[in-house]
Amino acid sequence: MRNILQWSPPEGLQGTEVTYTVQYFIYGQKKWLNKSECRNISRTCCDLSVETSDYEHQYYAKVKAIRETNCSKWAETGRFYPFLETQIGPPGIVLMTDERSISIVLTALEKWKRNPEDRSLSMKQIYSNLKYNVSIYNTQSNRTWSQCVTNQTLVLGWLEPDTLYCVHVESFVPGPPRLARPSEKLCVCTLKDQTSAVKVKIIFWYVLPISVTVFLFSVMGYSMYRYIHVGKEKHPANLILIYGNEFDKRFFVPAEKIVLYFIILNIVEDSNISHQDVSVRGKSNDVWDLNEPLIHLSMAI
Repeated sequence: MRNILQWSPPEGLQGTEVTYTVQYFIYGQKKWLNKSECRNISRTCCDLSVETSDYEHQYYAKVKAIRETNCSKWAETGRFYPFLETQIGPPGIVLMTDERSISIVLTALEKWKRNPEDRSLSMKQIYSNLKYNVSIYNTQSNRTWSQCVTNQTLVLGWLEPDTLYCVHVESFVPGPPRLARPSEKLCVCTLKDQTSAVKVKIIFWYVLPISVTVFLFSVMGYSMYRYIHVGKEKHPANLILIYGNEFDKRFFVPAEKIVLYFIILNIVEDSNISHQDVSVRGKSNDVWDLNEPLIHLSMAI
């Protein structure tokens, strides 16, 4: 806890040779005490951290300006209670990332030490109800949300992979309002989702080609089956399919009766046969000379 007293120069005396003297007072005691390092100083601040290191006490401070042989009246502060009025700085922050999460490790500040050899005292030990207000900003969606935590580790899950997030943290203690000093903004990017990349690789390199191949073979098989078994092709109506014979084979037979038409041609060697003889021959169709050659042409329909 650093307690520094600050003041402004008297009006009209800026830039002139003015010195200052500071005293402090511990509430409950009877007299003011001098701050030896802050007597006849030209600066406008005085570090009272050592004198007010006991944060359970309450203090006063006062300062006066001196110019040559003249001095001003004492300018006195109000009562100062370090435990309630100290501005608590931000904690130490460490960020660790994963594909879809960020782990935030917070470390409470230590109380200011008079000497480096003094025992360290965490602010968490002084303020048992110390809390942290963590703000997270998604740079891709421009969305900000806050979360109040009391422990020193916060895991933010269900984040987007390969996305930049920025974090800043404020320390605060429930009770009377006090000034809060946020930490600097720290940004970190989540890792790329290796699982998604593997899934995409499997889908496009294996699943998709296999699916397309199976689909094509299925379409070809179905088309062949439909052509052979379910097709609308019909055999000619004048043929009947017989499903068996003595050889156990299928064959077609005509559906109509078999009718034979004979066309008889007479070839006569003697060209001098009279028309009368031809007519006589036409009347007697049942008697033929065996010596005359006959040509029979049969056609089955």
